[in-house]
Amino acid sequence: AVLKIDEGETVSSEQRQLSKAINFGLAYGSSAQGLVNYLQTQSIFLTLKEGEEYRNRWLAKYPKIASWHNHCRELCNGEAVVYMVDGRRRTLTGEARKHTVMANNIVQGSCASAMKMAMTSISSRITKIDPTAKVVAQVHDEIVFECIEEKAEEILQMVLEAMEWAGAQIFGTAVPLTAEGGFGPSWGEAKA
Repeated sequence: AVLKIDEGETVSSEQRQLSKAINFGLAYGSSAQGLVNYLQTQSIFLTLKEGEEYRNRWLAKYPKIASWHNHCRELCNGEAVVYMVDGRRRTLTGEARKHTVMANNIVQGSCASAMKMAMTSISSRITKIDPTAKVVAQVHDEIVFECIEEKAEEILQMVLEAMEWAGAQIFGTAVPLTAEGGFGPSWGEAKA
């Protein structure tokens, strides 16, 4: 196995990052060769046969993902239009017209829809809490705000509620999406 963690053993941040990369790669349709190539960049060496075995075991644990990969392959043979969960669409052309890009676009695009909905909700509410508050940055699924210290906790709670609400609007409530956050004098300290 690439990563074997015994029950009760603490997972290091490097192990967590590696497992996230492997899981996202396989979820978005990475081939066994793609997995082997990626792991080599992390100084983990597998044969192609081992990569195929690892990928096959992973897909056996998540059979609906394998079906979804096949669906994405079929879409690539058609007009190559990607539909997000909320109905937004994007047409893929040229090199982008492959199932891994399509799968990634469906997931990332749907998450972007939730983030846009959250940002709209937040923008209409934040100045009621602190008229000087402003968005400093939005990176993937993180939003960084600047506000007066006395209002940080209230703004954080409002943002978490807005993000969870938006997730439920886009993805439903069968699997609850939770938001987490913090505050501090810097982005790094707020994340700690």
